[in-house]
Amino acid sequence: MKFPLYLLTIHDRDESLVALALARRVRSRRVWTLEGSMYSTTLKNFRDIDVHIMRPRGFLERETEWARESYQKVVDGSGFTDVKNCPVCKGEIRSVLFSKFTIDICRCSACGHGYASQVPANVSDVYSDANYLDQSLEATNSEAEYRKKRFYDERVTLIKQFCDGNRLLDVGCGTGLFLEVAKKQGFEVYGQELGKGMAEWTRTTFSIPVWDEPVEQIDTGVRFDAITIFDVIEHVTDPVMFVLAVKRLLADNGVIIVLTPNLDSCALSIMKEKSQIVCPPSHLQYFTMASMKEMARRTDLALEYLVTNGIDLADMKAYYDLVHEDCLARACEHLYQMLQPVVDAANSGNHFKAVFRKNGQG
Repeated sequence: MKFPLYLLTIHDRDESLVALALARRVRSRRVWTLEGSMYSTTLKNFRDIDVHIMRPRGFLERETEWARESYQKVVDGSGFTDVKNCPVCKGEIRSVLFSKFTIDICRCSACGHGYASQVPANVSDVYSDANYLDQSLEATNSEAEYRKKRFYDERVTLIKQFCDGNRLLDVGCGTGLFLEVAKKQGFEVYGQELGKGMAEWTRTTFSIPVWDEPVEQIDTGVRFDAITIFDVIEHVTDPVMFVLAVKRLLADNGVIIVLTPNLDSCALSIMKEKSQIVCPPSHLQYFTMASMKEMARRTDLALEYLVTNGIDLADMKAYYDLVHEDCLARACEHLYQMLQPVVDAANSGNHFKAVFRKNGQG
């Protein structure tokens, strides 16, 4: 077996354990063929994060409690509906990866897509609760300025790379922080947010037009040069129909930019149902490289860009904090800058960045 060069530079026992755990999960992927020059290039383009801001102690406990509350609201409300077929390719054969709150997370045998075996019969059970706005503000406000500088500026740069126009719609805009950044950088911005309280808060706080109905019901003559779907598509019950509804609002040659969790990420393969990404009934879809490409085919969109970027080492730190493996948690923090770029280059980062383009008319 050929070990990557970076493993040979690690001498600390706990750091070696973390590195080897990651290596075992990506050994059949591109990480094992990374030459020194490629790793240098990947490292050069890599942007670090503040692990303590993004994954403070107690992070996973908080996320799990919120997910459990959402699950109970659905149980007490309209209940769940069983999912029989893959939401992307409609395949019937699947395997169960793990379970959370009695809901199985399955992998489609045809396209590799991951999905929850049950979905809320009424999504308002999850998103219309009075606490939804308070929870979202609590989750983002403490690190709002950091998020804007570290993540949202980078997302605006990605849009400019693929889009010449400036009319932008952010679907699932939440508390509007990304739209605030885009507006300051010259975009004509609009938002959509199902949580009515959150939509009103964003509308009032940033003086931004925000629709609070489903994308499928938005009826306007406005067509957008770019539509962003950041950490949203994993929440919908039918991702293909959702993207088709978004496509309807797109100008010719416009782009849809998607950020969503990667089922085949390193951190998820280690953490499994303990991962904050696995949180039914909120997260219902778990994409893979193959299912991203299948979705492009079924929506007649050109997939122009598909990479993974993640904070897997930070998620693993949170996991080892949770299980009281303090030495391994520290090792994840120390190795972040060294190993996360390799994980990303191996298509094993915990989030996808994808750009889909609408070609021609229709």
